[in-house]
Amino acid sequence: MDIKNENKIENKINKRKTDTVFLGVRVFSLFLLFIYLIWAAGLKEFWYDEVATIGFVRSGLSLGDVLHYYQTIEVTNLPLYALIVYGFYHTLPPENIWLLLPGILMTLAGIWLLVRLADRSIGRKAAYAVLFMCLFSTTIINRIALEFRAYALLFFAAVLVTDTFLVLKDRMDRKRLCIASGAMVILAYSHYFGILYLVLLGTGALICILRDKKKWKLILPFLVSAVVFFPWFITAMHASKVDTGSFWIAPPEWMELPETVGYLLGGNYLLCILYGVGFLWLLYDIVVLKQRDLPRIIYALTGPVMMAVIFIYSRWINPGGGLYENRYFIAVLPCILLTASYGIERFMAVVGKKHRKIAYGVVVGFLLASCTVGGRRSFSDSREQYARYSYAAEQMIMEEDLKDQDVLLVCISYDEVGGVVLEGWYDYYLFRKGYAATHLIMTQNSSLDAVLKEESEAYAGNSPYFRKIYVVGDTDHIVYHGSDYTITVQDFFYKFTVLERPDD
Repeated sequence: MDIKNENKIENKINKRKTDTVFLGVRVFSLFLLFIYLIWAAGLKEFWYDEVATIGFVRSGLSLGDVLHYYQTIEVTNLPLYALIVYGFYHTLPPENIWLLLPGILMTLAGIWLLVRLADRSIGRKAAYAVLFMCLFSTTIINRIALEFRAYALLFFAAVLVTDTFLVLKDRMDRKRLCIASGAMVILAYSHYFGILYLVLLGTGALICILRDKKKWKLILPFLVSAVVFFPWFITAMHASKVDTGSFWIAPPEWMELPETVGYLLGGNYLLCILYGVGFLWLLYDIVVLKQRDLPRIIYALTGPVMMAVIFIYSRWINPGGGLYENRYFIAVLPCILLTASYGIERFMAVVGKKHRKIAYGVVVGFLLASCTVGGRRSFSDSREQYARYSYAAEQMIMEEDLKDQDVLLVCISYDEVGGVVLEGWYDYYLFRKGYAATHLIMTQNSSLDAVLKEESEAYAGNSPYFRKIYVVGDTDHIVYHGSDYTITVQDFFYKFTVLERPDD
């Protein structure tokens, strides 16, 4: 056997060893992250939008009812995540871990695909960097995996679409066209910013087609996702009960642009520096070295372009209906992470063999420092939960009197979505745990006098005698002018008020 063949065999063996180590590191790391997320799910407290999601899938609702909500009062969001968690909610116990499990699994799958994509399109060192950035990111842990909202689906779908699209660019056949089309439909129905990301990728597809007309099939998955999504959009806009021309988000300021990058990178200033290095290096390779392959263009430009477009729209075009909210940009988080990892890969590539050990030490030290910063913040964020919604339920459960004939529970909301929130709160924290109230009123009337009068009229003047009234929800605006009850507990933070008859 000659020396060349021996070297080839040795290289193959070394590659297998490194691939095995890489696989082992990924599996072990994601297993540890899974264990951490399960633990952190036990600390989780849901906030307003998460309890609204519970309300959209609560007991007694069919899948048709869920879709109806998303076509009328929740038209600014899309229904796929709710449809996925619907089965989990209705078949598993009412515990946080079961509600959060779909998002946890989507997040882990997204990280796995993203690391593999970095390895294939940038390099092994970049893949390791992406893995460790994900493992210690409070955004991925606490804002994506541990949120009972569609962001885990958005993250996973964005990675899946990017991965399948770049594979399709190089190897196009019917199977891969179908996979890419399915991935784009998932992303389209996950979040409206997912659709914006598809538009940016579609622009990349057009660039490929202009360069090589034989790749015209690249546009097919985008057309399929548009055809599948368009009927829903038209129906929702027609059936909507909300004003889609206005929104609660204020017009953004200039400093929010860098703050968005900081948010996506978990508030880790070291990773923000790394992103800046990677971004500048990508621009240098694209503009100066003319390495204008599609992955580099996508990684470098999708994040800044999406932020710029939404910034311009929200600041000048429609400031009354602005859309610039940091968490919406999770759609481009995969590209932000890939850009950050690009700097490490290029730095290692340009360092000569003489200084390779020093370079490895610098890179490892930098990643360890950034992971330490990110890990501490992630751990702190996981523990700092506030019990805004569980608190009221826990207080009533401790009193053990909700089932009494002389106790009334009033849930006051200020709009239809607020009503859904309280329906979800009652269903999850009380009803499904066996603490159904004997007397329950869901209302948008903040006047307790009027509520009690309506209750009396409903019983033809013979309403039950109530010695205690629990009020949950919009307690900031509750009004009571009567003399039969005295407020004994009023906690504005937890939206919880208790009224009792003085003679009891």
